[in-house]
Amino acid sequence: MKKSITTQAPSLLLLIVLVGFPQISETIFTPSLPDIASDFETTLGTVQLTLSTYFLAFALGVFCWGIVSDFIGRRPAILYGVILYGIGSLLCFQAKSIEFLLAARFIQAFGASTGSVVTQTILRESTNGLRRHTLFAQISAALAFTPAIGPLIGGVVDQFWGFRAVFFGLVIMSLFVFSYAYFRLGETYDVKQRSKVKLLPIVKRFLKNQHVLIYGFLIGTINGILFSYYAEAPFIFIEYFHFSTASYGFLGMIVAVASILGSLLSKRLVTSRQPEKIILDGIKIMLVGISILLAVSVSTFLFQNGNGSCC
Repeated sequence: MKKSITTQAPSLLLLIVLVGFPQISETIFTPSLPDIASDFETTLGTVQLTLSTYFLAFALGVFCWGIVSDFIGRRPAILYGVILYGIGSLLCFQAKSIEFLLAARFIQAFGASTGSVVTQTILRESTNGLRRHTLFAQISAALAFTPAIGPLIGGVVDQFWGFRAVFFGLVIMSLFVFSYAYFRLGETYDVKQRSKVKLLPIVKRFLKNQHVLIYGFLIGTINGILFSYYAEAPFIFIEYFHFSTASYGFLGMIVAVASILGSLLSKRLVTSRQPEKIILDGIKIMLVGISILLAVSVSTFLFQNGNGSCC
């Protein structure tokens, strides 16, 4: 799997594929959550652990693959991670119990995380200045769309072939990603030039950096809100409102359009306003949306209970 060292950046399409496939994998099976709960005869809360397990393994993988890539190179780290992701996807397809599925999702997410951390490292090593910022912006714009592609594809596949076909589709995707990376991804790091770095001082420096803590909290909280939707929405729209899995999948496009509009608006405002004020305005808009959603939910609950008491 070794290749000669190159300073040329991978193609934009390859970068998007490598960074995007983990995000698609996060959400592609969410329309199938009610079917999985029914098939495995488990509770709603238990089947939602498949998302929590993915995030936990992904976070652990980001830490590990970054270190591994320093020892074996960026390209091998990507390829080995995708192989592990494919094995996890195959185990998800073969799962016969919720416990087995949770273990398989852990393996799948741990492998997929290499696409996030190592790809960004490759981009930093092979580009600089305006070129780097431009690529990051283009990749970010594409990533705003990828979480919505998952439910859309997963909803259609589940409706016609069942939830196991969704996981089999991820196996096929792993083969495509591996083949694409194997033939088109170059090595940007010479492991012989690796210098020893002590992790503990770096961790301490991060923990003392207020910007890291604040932005980390904001990113974590906002992602938590977003993926709470992906965890709960399938049961609300499919079981309560009786949407088909395919129809539910199309709802993800609303989230995607909102994300893209927000990105475009932020890009336009950043030339005339401070980034911190833009972030604050975004948080205010988010809180307004949450308040409206909460008010609608409480009103619906009270209305139903009121009708129930009358009857």
